[in-house]
Amino acid sequence: MNSTLPIRLSALCLLFSPLALTLTASPAIGQQATPQWIWTTPDAATEAAAGRAYFRRELTVGEGADGELEIACDDGFSLFVNGRLIVRGDDWQVRHRLPLQGLLKDGVNTIAVEAANLEGSAGLAVRIEIKRAGKSVAYSSDARWRTAAKPTAGWKQAKFDDKSWKPAAVLGPFGETAPWGALTRVVAVKTEQARPSGRRNPFRFESNDRVVLIGDAFLERMQYGYLETVLTSRLPQLQLTFRNLGWSGDTVQGIARAVFGSPEDGYQRLIKDLRDTEPTVILFCYGGNEAHDGERGMAAFQAQLNRLLDDLSGTGAAIVMLSPTLHEPSRGYKDPSGYNLKLAQYADLLRDVSTDRGLPFIDLISDHETGWKSNGVHYTKAGYWKLAGRLADKLGAVESDWEVEVDAAAKTAHAEGALVGNLKTTSTGAAFSVLDRQLPYPNPPVEARTPLRRGTIRVQGLAAGKYELQIGEQPIYTATAAQWARGVQLTDRGGGGQSAELHRLVQEKSTLFFHRYRPQNETYLFLFRKHEQGNNAVEIPQFDPLIAAAEQRVFQLARPQPRSFQLTRLPQTTRE
Repeated sequence: MNSTLPIRLSALCLLFSPLALTLTASPAIGQQATPQWIWTTPDAATEAAAGRAYFRRELTVGEGADGELEIACDDGFSLFVNGRLIVRGDDWQVRHRLPLQGLLKDGVNTIAVEAANLEGSAGLAVRIEIKRAGKSVAYSSDARWRTAAKPTAGWKQAKFDDKSWKPAAVLGPFGETAPWGALTRVVAVKTEQARPSGRRNPFRFESNDRVVLIGDAFLERMQYGYLETVLTSRLPQLQLTFRNLGWSGDTVQGIARAVFGSPEDGYQRLIKDLRDTEPTVILFCYGGNEAHDGERGMAAFQAQLNRLLDDLSGTGAAIVMLSPTLHEPSRGYKDPSGYNLKLAQYADLLRDVSTDRGLPFIDLISDHETGWKSNGVHYTKAGYWKLAGRLADKLGAVESDWEVEVDAAAKTAHAEGALVGNLKTTSTGAAFSVLDRQLPYPNPPVEARTPLRRGTIRVQGLAAGKYELQIGEQPIYTATAAQWARGVQLTDRGGGGQSAELHRLVQEKSTLFFHRYRPQNETYLFLFRKHEQGNNAVEIPQFDPLIAAAEQRVFQLARPQPRSFQLTRLPQTTRE
């Protein structure tokens, strides 16, 4: 935090239908058990490292308990209750108050906070009041809270082993500790009660979701990794994991998975593979292969479709149904118009079934964009890159607008989709730091040749002349003071290298899982020739820790890091 810099509450991103209701003065925080400002280091009220810190506290409550929670954090936070994201805040001058009704369970509960510091001082203050049977107990932030500099799998869940975490450092009591004071402004947050498992319509991702893709080649080829990269980077606080069970040529009968067995063997393998992945979300896309049968195959398709959905419902996972995609005219291939008419009929059937079952349905036909397929049937790598953003939007993971505004004369700054702070101005320019809410969209494959707009930066109050923008040590853009005042659209706002590395790591993890569940020599490992090399089957589960380790690196890499922005006036040339 830079105490001289007002930061606007620009994008209080409240997931799971929280709603900011009002700003008002309130004495609630500080009464009864006084919260302490805490952080990872004891000198954080003066200076703390930029980046994220993680805090958790377990508390045991009885059946029927409810209550209220207040939280304030310098500079921003994501609050989780029993692993579920409840609210995010990005204004250190505000206290957020929310009811706990419907969020607590009988037994051990976990309150977890992912906190972010842009620069300067850092602190977290929480007060929890639990009410049951006419009595109330307060659990305020103090040294009993545990903290770590990096997250560990399961840290937001109850009964997590946090012995390696250390006690939080106490900075001082709320209302009495500089630089924060009492923070009299309050945002009241309204939250839904916990949603029953398996039914999310409209659909939203939830914390720690395990997303499993099942379908034909359309989903199998998503191992290019763009959809997973985009969802992971847009929702880094949720720590989503992904398993791709797509199989080229597959149908709702699972026939492509039969290998040397019967169609029923293929279907049972599909069900087993899916249950083994323990999904909480299933992205489901079938019908593309079956549509070749036209009307004569629709009754059998519908019957088997309902059988499959019935079996999948037993997992308790939320199911999102996707339509198949249209075929496109392509030189040397048959005119696809007849097939597309059949496909539209199957898509309508899928929509009707999803409506009857109360399942979300994503129509990939009505807004089909041509030109991204290699042979009229399969998307290219660039096609999957292009499609990832559109599909992520339909799944509720929308890209944040990014805009930074600085007034060098007034020495103020604010941002959309980011935190901005540590503003310093001189007669020759301005410097400030930015922490993005999301990483930028991954760079396109070379063959896409599609420029991206990364966001807008607007700097007013500069003296006349030309100014060069550097992000870190990299020169990015040069414009006049008048152009900076009007606003410059950036094709590089920094963070692109981190997005590229995240995409590479997602592909690496996906490859590990592919070899885990579809080893190339499974005939020798598990089937009728296992008497020859079946002893090597013990190596297959050894992929599991490799996959888990890769996922931890994905979680860490998905979180944006603070970057320094520097605008410097260039020497005037004789031509100017």
